[in-house]
Amino acid sequence: MQMDSYPHGLPSWVDVGVPDLAKDPRVASIGERRKNQNLVWTLLNKFAEKYTKRELMAILNPLDVPCGPIMSTEDLATDEHVRGRDMWVEIDHPQRGKWWNVGMPIKLSASPAVIKRSPTLGEHTSEILQEVLKYDDGKINALKTAGAFSLPPKKAA
Repeated sequence: MQMDSYPHGLPSWVDVGVPDLAKDPRVASIGERRKNQNLVWTLLNKFAEKYTKRELMAILNPLDVPCGPIMSTEDLATDEHVRGRDMWVEIDHPQRGKWWNVGMPIKLSASPAVIKRSPTLGEHTSEILQEVLKYDDGKINALKTAGAFSLPPKKAA
Protein backbone atom coordinates (compact mmCIF):
# COMPACT_ATOMS: atom_id res chain seq x y z
CA MET A 1 0.00 0.00 0.00
CA GLN A 2 1.39 3.41 -0.93
CA MET A 3 1.59 6.18 1.67
CA ASP A 4 -0.42 8.53 -0.56
CA SER A 5 -3.42 6.19 -0.73
CA TYR A 6 -4.37 5.96 2.95
CA PRO A 7 -7.98 6.39 3.95
CA HIS A 8 -9.11 8.66 6.79
CA GLY A 9 -6.82 11.51 5.78
CA LEU A 10 -3.56 9.86 6.81
CA PRO A 11 -0.50 11.78 5.61
CA SER A 12 1.22 11.10 2.32
CA TRP A 13 4.75 11.34 0.99
CA VAL A 14 3.65 14.60 -0.64
CA ASP A 15 3.96 16.01 2.90
CA VAL A 16 7.74 15.60 2.71
CA GLY A 17 8.07 16.79 -0.87
CA VAL A 18 8.51 13.36 -2.50
CA PRO A 19 5.14 12.38 -3.98
CA ASP A 20 6.59 9.42 -5.94
CA LEU A 21 8.68 7.99 -3.11
CA ALA A 22 7.02 4.57 -3.42
CA LYS A 23 8.49 4.30 -6.93
CA ASP A 24 11.89 5.83 -6.07
CA PRO A 25 14.71 3.28 -6.71
CA ARG A 26 16.76 4.80 -3.84
CA VAL A 27 14.31 3.27 -1.34
CA ALA A 28 12.97 0.30 -3.34
CA SER A 29 14.84 -2.37 -1.37
CA ILE A 30 16.50 -2.80 2.01
CA GLY A 31 19.91 -2.66 0.34
CA GLU A 32 19.09 0.62 -1.42
CA ARG A 33 17.63 2.11 1.77
CA ARG A 34 20.85 1.21 3.59
CA LYS A 35 22.93 2.88 0.87
CA ASN A 36 20.70 5.95 1.10
CA GLN A 37 20.26 5.92 4.85
CA ASN A 38 20.82 9.68 5.24
CA LEU A 39 18.01 10.34 2.76
CA VAL A 40 15.70 7.91 4.58
CA TRP A 41 16.38 9.49 7.97
CA THR A 42 15.92 12.99 6.55
CA LEU A 43 12.56 12.05 5.06
CA LEU A 44 11.42 10.24 8.20
CA ASN A 45 12.38 13.20 10.37
CA LYS A 46 10.67 15.66 8.03
CA PHE A 47 7.53 13.50 8.09
CA ALA A 48 7.57 13.00 11.88
CA GLU A 49 8.18 16.63 12.86
CA LYS A 50 4.59 17.53 11.97
CA TYR A 51 3.11 15.23 14.60
CA THR A 52 3.17 14.67 18.32
CA LYS A 53 4.49 11.36 19.60
CA ARG A 54 0.98 10.02 20.11
CA GLU A 55 -0.23 11.20 16.68
CA LEU A 56 2.72 9.52 14.98
CA MET A 57 2.01 6.28 16.85
CA ALA A 58 -1.64 6.48 15.71
CA ILE A 59 -0.39 6.69 12.12
CA LEU A 60 2.24 3.94 12.38
CA ASN A 61 0.47 1.36 14.57
CA PRO A 62 -2.29 0.51 12.02
CA LEU A 63 0.50 -0.07 9.49
CA ASP A 64 2.14 -2.62 11.82
CA VAL A 65 5.20 -0.44 12.24
CA PRO A 66 6.69 -1.21 15.67
CA CYS A 67 7.00 2.09 17.48
CA GLY A 68 6.71 3.78 20.82
CA PRO A 69 7.34 7.20 22.27
CA ILE A 70 10.66 8.24 23.74
CA MET A 71 9.46 9.91 26.89
CA SER A 72 11.12 12.96 28.40
CA THR A 73 11.08 13.54 32.15
CA GLU A 74 8.18 15.95 31.65
CA ASP A 75 6.31 13.35 29.59
CA LEU A 76 6.78 10.77 32.33
CA ALA A 77 5.74 13.17 35.08
CA THR A 78 2.45 13.93 33.34
CA ASP A 79 1.68 10.54 31.77
CA GLU A 80 -1.66 9.13 32.92
CA HIS A 81 -0.41 5.52 32.88
CA VAL A 82 2.78 6.30 34.81
CA ARG A 83 0.80 8.21 37.46
CA GLY A 84 -1.85 5.50 37.62
CA ARG A 85 0.79 2.85 38.35
CA ASP A 86 2.46 4.97 41.07
CA MET A 87 5.68 5.10 39.08
CA TRP A 88 6.16 8.79 39.93
CA VAL A 89 5.48 9.51 43.58
CA GLU A 90 5.61 12.68 45.63
CA ILE A 91 7.68 12.56 48.80
CA ASP A 92 7.82 15.12 51.60
CA HIS A 93 11.19 15.43 53.34
CA PRO A 94 11.70 17.57 56.46
CA GLN A 95 14.87 19.18 55.06
CA ARG A 96 14.41 18.96 51.31
CA GLY A 97 10.69 19.67 51.10
CA LYS A 98 8.34 18.10 48.57
CA TRP A 99 9.89 16.41 45.55
CA TRP A 100 9.13 13.68 43.03
CA ASN A 101 10.79 10.29 43.05
CA VAL A 102 10.61 7.19 40.85
CA GLY A 103 8.21 4.61 42.24
CA MET A 104 8.69 0.85 42.53
CA PRO A 105 8.61 -0.83 39.09
CA ILE A 106 7.73 -4.26 40.49
CA LYS A 107 4.16 -4.59 41.77
CA LEU A 108 3.50 -7.49 44.16
CA SER A 109 -0.06 -7.85 45.46
CA ALA A 110 0.90 -9.65 48.67
CA SER A 111 3.74 -7.27 49.56
CA PRO A 112 3.32 -3.84 47.98
CA ALA A 113 6.34 -1.57 48.16
CA VAL A 114 6.09 1.80 49.84
CA ILE A 115 8.42 4.54 48.66
CA LYS A 116 9.51 6.64 51.63
CA ARG A 117 11.85 9.53 52.16
CA SER A 118 15.42 8.99 53.31
CA PRO A 119 16.03 9.46 57.05
CA THR A 120 17.78 12.53 58.33
CA LEU A 121 21.18 12.19 59.99
CA GLY A 122 20.70 10.58 63.42
CA GLU A 123 16.91 10.35 63.07
CA HIS A 124 16.79 6.71 64.23
CA THR A 125 19.85 6.60 66.51
CA SER A 126 17.91 6.35 69.79
CA GLU A 127 15.51 3.80 68.36
CA ILE A 128 18.38 1.57 67.12
CA LEU A 129 20.24 1.85 70.42
CA GLN A 130 17.11 0.91 72.39
CA GLU A 131 15.67 -1.81 70.17
CA VAL A 132 18.78 -3.43 68.69
CA LEU A 133 21.46 -2.86 71.33
CA LYS A 134 18.98 -2.78 74.25
CA TYR A 135 20.52 0.40 75.76
CA ASP A 136 18.42 2.13 78.40
CA ASP A 137 17.71 5.88 78.42
CA GLY A 138 20.48 6.50 80.97
CA LYS A 139 23.18 4.94 78.80
CA ILE A 140 21.92 6.72 75.66
CA ASN A 141 21.89 10.08 77.46
CA ALA A 142 25.42 9.47 78.79
CA LEU A 143 26.64 8.74 75.23
CA LYS A 144 24.90 11.87 73.91
CA THR A 145 26.44 13.99 76.67
CA ALA A 146 29.87 12.59 75.79
CA GLY A 147 29.34 13.74 72.17
CA ALA A 148 29.03 10.27 70.63
CA PHE A 149 26.12 11.34 68.41
CA SER A 150 26.98 14.93 67.56
CA LEU A 151 26.70 16.23 64.05
CA PRO A 152 29.93 16.55 62.10
CA PRO A 153 31.35 20.09 62.13
CA LYS A 154 30.27 22.25 59.18
CA LYS A 155 33.01 23.40 56.88
CA ALA A 156 33.10 26.97 55.67
CA ALA A 157 32.05 27.35 52.07
